[in-house]
Amino acid sequence: MDKNCILPRNWIWAVAPLSSEAIAGLGRFSPPIGEWMPLVLGAVVPLLAALGVVLWVLRVISHKHERTLSELLQSERSANAMLITEKTALEEELLRRTKELSDAKIELELKVRQRTAELERDLAHARELARAKDEFISFTSHDLRTPLDVMRGNLDMVLKGETGALTPETRAYLADVLSSADRLVNLVNDILDISRIESGRMKFELETLELTDVMREVTAEYEKKASDKGVGLGFESAQGGAPVYTDRAKVVRIVHNLLGNAVKFTPKGGAIHARVLTEGDYVVGEVRDSGIGVSQVDQSKLFQKFARLEQGPTPEATQGTGLGLYLSRELARKLGGELSAESEGLGKGAIFRFRLPAAGTQRALEIQRAAEQEVKQGEAYK
Repeated sequence: MDKNCILPRNWIWAVAPLSSEAIAGLGRFSPPIGEWMPLVLGAVVPLLAALGVVLWVLRVISHKHERTLSELLQSERSANAMLITEKTALEEELLRRTKELSDAKIELELKVRQRTAELERDLAHARELARAKDEFISFTSHDLRTPLDVMRGNLDMVLKGETGALTPETRAYLADVLSSADRLVNLVNDILDISRIESGRMKFELETLELTDVMREVTAEYEKKASDKGVGLGFESAQGGAPVYTDRAKVVRIVHNLLGNAVKFTPKGGAIHARVLTEGDYVVGEVRDSGIGVSQVDQSKLFQKFARLEQGPTPEATQGTGLGLYLSRELARKLGGELSAESEGLGKGAIFRFRLPAAGTQRALEIQRAAEQEVKQGEAYK
């Protein structure tokens, strides 16, 4: 007998006699039962046979499913064991990497603290050197300016004849000495102002004024010098006025530098034209000359500290300290504006333009607020 079978192989033949005997016995009952009972049993026996076959098939299928399920459970246990092993390994690796990162972080923080401390020491040292330099420049410049002022005063008295008559030759010599003294004084003043600007100690006295008035006054001061050199000098004022909120002394300094350079670098027969115009929220002061011009090479470094023209047709092109334009641009920027230059090249003249915020504009209000803030702090503005 098959171990997977729940009935003997000849179970149908064993049931058949019982069915015949049952049918015969039933014949003894009442005629209605005797008539339909054989029909019922004839239908039930095949159903029982089919049911036995179905049960046997289900048993076989169940056995196979149990075996498959057992194999799946075993595979799952193996997979879980592998996952647990891998998880453990990953956790150990994560802990190791975490410790390495923590150690590296601690080491980096230590290096950062050490480097920060070094930088702070270096910065403090640099500030101390800068302060010492500023003090040295300030003291030295003051010490230089005092005897220079005395020298200039005495030379001026002598040239005016207050000490007696002078021969033409002596007067020429003394005039050269006075001119050199003036250049030294201007150099000392430039150095002092640059030192104040770079150290944040430059004081500004802001007010609303007409840029046209300032430009006209400074231009008038250069009329004689330009005339003596044979250079024409004119001025054109802006229509409707050009009020600016700025520092008068600083603007005068800028205009002096621009007009001084224009007269210096414009040869005999040339012309200089100064004017004031408005551009949006700014008022522009312009100095245009027909002088020696500026080469493309020199234009790139025109506003650098100690810059001098390397390409020029006259000896005057290489004279000077190279501080005037640098100082003028820094002053213009401190006042909320800018200084720029244009030239088409050597021998074609130059145009210098500085612009300042017009009074009442947003930029002027920003400069005013900055000035008021620094007044409270007791710093640069006054």
